[in-house]
Amino acid sequence: MKLNISQVEGKSGTVVAIGGEIGYSEIQELKRGPDGVLATDADALLIDLEDVSFIASDGLGVFIRARAKAEQHGKAFLLVRPQPRIHELLRKTQLTRIFSVCVSMDKALAEL
Repeated sequence: MKLNISQVEGKSGTVVAIGGEIGYSEIQELKRGPDGVLATDADALLIDLEDVSFIASDGLGVFIRARAKAEQHGKAFLLVRPQPRIHELLRKTQLTRIFSVCVSMDKALAEL
């Protein structure tokens, strides 16, 4: 399935909206979204997962690396609006311990 990635610059940070399934074949395309934002002056990176229906372990790895890079550059990194299935995956893999996960964009913006 094709991965859709769009980016919107806001005054509180950059939102990278992702849609589709994140499998092994989409990893290189997925890396370009957060990596490009990390090279900008944005203070925060919000990954909007509302339209993501599946994430393979390699996709989670991309988010882990992007979060580490963001932290190195002093940028906030939040996962926003994951589907219940994706949120449960993050919880079961204990990634909610390292990621800030917000159920709404308003909550994410308030957390910044």
